[in-house]
Amino acid sequence: MKYLTPGLIAGSRSEEGQTSEVVEETWERACKDYNANLKRIRPRLPRGVRLLLDRLYLHDARVLTLATDDSGHFSLFLQLDNPPKKCVELKYWLAAAPKLVQHKNLLGDGKAMQWWLYDEIDMLQEGPASVFTHCILMTGGWELQLFFSHLSCRRLRRILLPSLDSPGDEPLAQPELLTA
Repeated sequence: MKYLTPGLIAGSRSEEGQTSEVVEETWERACKDYNANLKRIRPRLPRGVRLLLDRLYLHDARVLTLATDDSGHFSLFLQLDNPPKKCVELKYWLAAAPKLVQHKNLLGDGKAMQWWLYDEIDMLQEGPASVFTHCILMTGGWELQLFFSHLSCRRLRRILLPSLDSPGDEPLAQPELLTA
């Protein structure tokens, strides 16, 4: 994350030695800089990324699962907070292996990788084989870094999840059915 860095996020929550005005100004400047960069690269972003930016609000989405396959795809299944209960799949055509980084200054920030907090999209390499990045900060201080050439977004009608309340090897409780 270049703009809404984990250090900035941790600092905005603690406010140790800083006034709330300084924290707010720093946050607003980082958001303004990120939005200016996004505007600059937007014409070169893949169609799926532009659709994501225009139609989906991912902040506070519930991360249902992450999946990869042998053909170089990586999918995130999310339940959006706004509009409530809408489920989507973000499917990336990977250009490099994903990276997962844990930021120690955000360790106690919720259950690991359960909620989507902040994200940044950028262009890493321009040209016939353009590569883009999507850095996603999730609860527990985990940052997922994806390097991709294309992205598709699709709405899902239903996702069937086993109950997350079942301990150990006990039979699963009634599955949770999410409808969108």
